[in-house]
Amino acid sequence: MARTRGTLHFAPGIPFEEVDINSPKIIPQFCCRLEGFYLQPAKNLIAMESTFSAGVLIICCMDALSRYDPAYRGFKKHRHRFPEWVVGEMKSFDGDRNIARQFYRAFRCGLVHEARIKAVGEFTLDTGMAVVSNGTFLVVNPDLLLADVTDALHAFAGKLKNEKSFLADFQNELQRDFAGHFRIR
Repeated sequence: MARTRGTLHFAPGIPFEEVDINSPKIIPQFCCRLEGFYLQPAKNLIAMESTFSAGVLIICCMDALSRYDPAYRGFKKHRHRFPEWVVGEMKSFDGDRNIARQFYRAFRCGLVHEARIKAVGEFTLDTGMAVVSNGTFLVVNPDLLLADVTDALHAFAGKLKNEKSFLADFQNELQRDFAGHFRIR
């Protein structure tokens, strides 16, 4: 969480006291959270050619989307849910499960758990595709990945707006995850 001048924020400019998980207003507030804490800072880092740092933030956002997307709730283990979400929601992976699994192991797990990209993977702005496999390792363009994740975030928000059961599942998960934060405001 981010506390600024004594106020605990759910998202930039949105204090926890203004968040009502049980209202449909949570949808744009959650989008503001992901955009403000992850995607916009990643965009700023890309502009400075800090591709590694930008990539970490983008992947953290992907992690959150895969965690909260009710369409993937059936996958109880994260190692299954994240790649399936990538296959289903990220156009740049073109439905390729092998590349999605490789991305999960090398980028997501490497960056989140070990502060490195495993399996010789790399970030670069020098490729015209978001994800490129040379057969043995992946090369990821964080700028193009950012565009794809932004599209996935908008699609996620659309699902929540159009599917009442998805919204209810999402709200329940947020309630579980953030309950303590609402008590300490």
